Amino acid sequence: MSGTITVGDKILASHDNVSGKLSMSENVDMSNIVFPAGHVIQMVTNTMDDVYTITDTVNMQEIMSCSITTKYQNSKIMINMTAHLWHTNYYTGKVCIFRDSTRIGVGTDTTNAFGGSQGEYGIGIRPGQYTSATLASGQSWSANPYGLIYTDTPGVIGTYVYALKGTCGNDSNYPLYVNRGSDTNDSPRPVSTITLMEIVQ
Repeated sequence: MSGTITVGDKILASHDNVSGKLSMSENVDMSNIVFPAGHVIQMVTNTMDDVYTITDTVNMQEIMSCSITTKYQNSKIMINMTAHLWHTNYYTGKVCIFRDSTRIGVGTDTTNAFGGSQGEYGIGIRPGQYTSATLASGQSWSANPYGLIYTDTPGVIGTYVYALKGTCGNDSNYPLYVNRGSDTNDSPRPVSTITLMEIVQ
């Protein structure tokens, strides 16, 4: 049944019997609504369906990204990524999560120097199978799935772009493959995804 909810002579909400939806009226000031801590305010997602090869050894190349405009001050942003990557040989591909141009998810404990200059990247990608069959080149027909979850506090209300970026490592002859393996014969064809959730505190 269609109908409205009114207070005085102001309509607060209306129900559409055809669509089954309850709609809030413009008379309601939604900006003052307080949600309990841990409430998910919004979710945005992006699917990266491209297949490509990263051979840059210095500049971090974008693998996938997604933007979110926060609605509340000091909200937490939960970043959930599934990336399908493969790197050849014993050289390590390097990937890192970014908020705009800022690297996040990188350890800050300087008690020990981890990896020298490698320590600034956060995550290393090496061949997932390292057997006699792949010893020489680290070849594979299938990329490995990497699940990455990180919680960020961007601070002020604004629009933020979260991205996964990477380089192939120290030698461009051994690329970092995205959504593919190094040997594409009879290869699966995965997609990578990034999902952002704003969580009120």
